[in-house]
Amino acid sequence: MRRNQLEILFFVYLDQKDLGCLVKLSIDRIQFPIELVSQSDKDRISVFAQYRFYDKSKNKFLFRFVFISFLLVSIITKRRKAIINRNNLICELQFNKEHLFLSSAPFLWYLREEKLEIQIWISENDTYDYSQSLASTTDKLLGSIYIDFNSFCNRKRKSHRLSAILPVFKQGAKNLNRACVQIHVTMDKSKDLNELKVY
Repeated sequence: MRRNQLEILFFVYLDQKDLGCLVKLSIDRIQFPIELVSQSDKDRISVFAQYRFYDKSKNKFLFRFVFISFLLVSIITKRRKAIINRNNLICELQFNKEHLFLSSAPFLWYLREEKLEIQIWISENDTYDYSQSLASTTDKLLGSIYIDFNSFCNRKRKSHRLSAILPVFKQGAKNLNRACVQIHVTMDKSKDLNELKVY
């Protein structure tokens, strides 16, 4: 980002620094070709998602030195069983998460510059020990979807909505043409944080 763009962002921050932002993320349905799992595993496959989102408690903004870095917090969803539907495996993940932020300069920069990567994993296990690392011999990364928040930076709008069915990508993977994820994202801004209460 050039310095003049950074200055514009800084003054937008001054104008909106008291605004609260409530981001609601829903991951509804995950679908992928049945060929991606072995014949013996297809009846016991579970699906879960993982993403890393902006951590409001740890990010700092240094305007004078034109420096910014993002610290992210990892979110892992519960595991849900996948069902067979013709040539696809379908998982109704029904994951909902709310994130409450102040409209700070680092947060606005994050929305403008970063895409949210949501990783889709499949596993033979339907439970997970959250005290351990994500890596497991029974967990396999199916691929990722990417959400662009750049349009959410329009300061003239108090509410933003995105509903989409996004394709799953993975470098070097074959036969992902039917793999997709249904998501919903909303962002609401208000000077009254009580209006943005996280339930």
